[in-house]
Amino acid sequence: MTQPSKRTPSYFRGALVAGNLTLVALLLFASLFYDNWTNTLDTNGRWESSKVKLGRGVQGAVYFMVTRVALADNHLNLGAWEGYQELFFKEALQPAEIALQFRLSDTSRLAVFFHRGAGRRCGLRLSNDPAHPSMWFEADEEGRFLEREPLPIQPQPGKWHRLELRRDSLRGLVLQLDGRETAARENACPMNAIGFRGCARAVWVDEIEARDPQGNLLMRESFTRRVHYPVRVGVWGLILVVFNLALWGMRHRKGPLYLFLLLTFFGALGALAVWLFQESYYEYRYPARPIEVALHERKAHKYPNPIEYEEAVRAKVAALPAGRQEGLFRILFIGTSQTWGAGASTPEKTWVRRVERGLNARCPHRRFECINTGIPGYHADTLFKLYQLDWQRLEPDAMVINLSNNDNDMERFQANLRNFLHVNRRRGIPTFFLLEANHDDNPRIQLRHRAMQEVIDSENVPALDMHHYLLQKSDEGFLWWDFVHLADFGQRLLAERLLEFLLPHLCPESDAPPPLATPPRLSGRVEPPNVGS
Repeated sequence: MTQPSKRTPSYFRGALVAGNLTLVALLLFASLFYDNWTNTLDTNGRWESSKVKLGRGVQGAVYFMVTRVALADNHLNLGAWEGYQELFFKEALQPAEIALQFRLSDTSRLAVFFHRGAGRRCGLRLSNDPAHPSMWFEADEEGRFLEREPLPIQPQPGKWHRLELRRDSLRGLVLQLDGRETAARENACPMNAIGFRGCARAVWVDEIEARDPQGNLLMRESFTRRVHYPVRVGVWGLILVVFNLALWGMRHRKGPLYLFLLLTFFGALGALAVWLFQESYYEYRYPARPIEVALHERKAHKYPNPIEYEEAVRAKVAALPAGRQEGLFRILFIGTSQTWGAGASTPEKTWVRRVERGLNARCPHRRFECINTGIPGYHADTLFKLYQLDWQRLEPDAMVINLSNNDNDMERFQANLRNFLHVNRRRGIPTFFLLEANHDDNPRIQLRHRAMQEVIDSENVPALDMHHYLLQKSDEGFLWWDFVHLADFGQRLLAERLLEFLLPHLCPESDAPPPLATPPRLSGRVEPPNVGS
C-alpha cells in the first residue's frame, strides 16, 4: 500500500505554485481592469470640454467627460455620445511643433486647433466629406469662418494617419501627413493651443505631442491610464499560462486540487469574458444611459451643464404679468430644447433672445417681448396642454412654433399643430411655423417635416423652412453641438433668418422686404448638403 506522506510534498508544491500564479494573475488583472475602467477624460484631468462650459447645457456633454466611452480602447473618440465634441488642452503652450495620430470614419471630419485667443480660433480641418473639404481656417469666437484656404488632402477613412505641424521661419506653418509634406500656410496664427472638434460621426485622435523650437518635449498624451501595452501583454500572457496550467492539471489530478484547478480554469475564462464585454460595451456611442447615470452621478455633479426642464420654465413664465400689456407686443415661442436655446454659450446668445433684440432695433415704433416656453424633451401634445393650462393667460400678440425633432406619432403631431392654430385663430393671434432644423437631412426628419408641411398647406400658415436654410449654411462655420442643438454661430444664423422673415409681418414700416402674398410652399425645394457642420 502506497504511503500518502510520500506524495504530500509534491501535491502541495503543485497547489502552492498554482495558487500563487492564480493570485498574481488575479491581482494584475484586477489592477489592469480598474485602470482601464476608470480611464476617462475626468480622471485624466488634462483636457477641458467646451460643451460642459455652455450657459445652455446639452445632453451627453457631462457623460463624455466622466464615462469610459470617450476613451474606449484608449483612443479619444470625438464622436462619442452626441458627437461634435470639442476639447482643448488645459495648460498654456507655445509649441513650435505639434504631432498627432488620427483616424476618420466615412464622411467625417476633424478640426485641429493650434491657436485660441483675442476672439478668434485658428486651425485646420481634415476631412473626407466632399461637402466640408479639408482646409485651413480662422474663426471668430462664435464659430463663423473668417478666412479659409483649401487643403489638398482627403484622408482615407478607417486608417490611422500621422499629422505634423511645424513652424518654419521662412515658410510659415508647414503640414506633413504620413511623413510627406502636404501644404504650408504663410502668415498663419501663432501656435499657442492644442484642441480638437469632431462631427456627428466617429473621429479618433491619439499620440499627441508638442515640442518647443529646440525639440524639447512640452507635452505628450496617449489617453492611456498608467498601464501601457507591454504590461497589458504581460497580464494576458500570465492569464494564458494559468489557463493552460489549469487545463493540464485537470487532466492529471483529482480531489481538492482538481476542484481548485477547475475554478481557476473558469476564472480565466470569466476574466476574458468580462474584459471583452467592457471593451465592446464602451465602444457603443450610447451605452445604457440609466446604468451610466447611476455609476457616474457623483462625478457628473462636478460639471454645471445647466438644463431647465418643465418646472423651471413654467416658473419663469408664471412670473410674467397676465393679459396684454400696453405698449408691448408679446411673441410666444413654442418648442423644445432647440427653442429653449440648448447649446448657446450664454442665455443672451440664444436665438430667441437675439430675435427680440433684432425686432426692437429694427422696429423702434413697437416694443417687443419674446417669451421662450421651450422645454427640453417635450412633444407637441404636452406643449399644447401647457399652453391651455398656463400660457394663454399671457394673451400673446403672435406665436412662433418650432417643432419636428421630438414627435414620433405623426397623426398626433398634426392634430396638436392644428389645435394651436384653431385656438389662436379664435383669439386673433397670428401663428408662424418653423420647420425645426436638424444637422442632416435624414429620413426621420423628412417624415416629420412632411407631416408639418401638410398642415402648413391645408391651413395656409406662414412658415419658414429653417432646416434646409441651415443645411445650406453648414460650411460657413461651426453650427452644431449635436444633432439638433445649435452652437453660437448656428443660433445667430437662425435668429438672423427668422428676423428677416418676421419683420414684414410684424413691423411693415421696417426696411425688410414685404411678405409673400401667399405663405411659402415647401415642396420642390433644392436639397442642400446632407451633413451640418
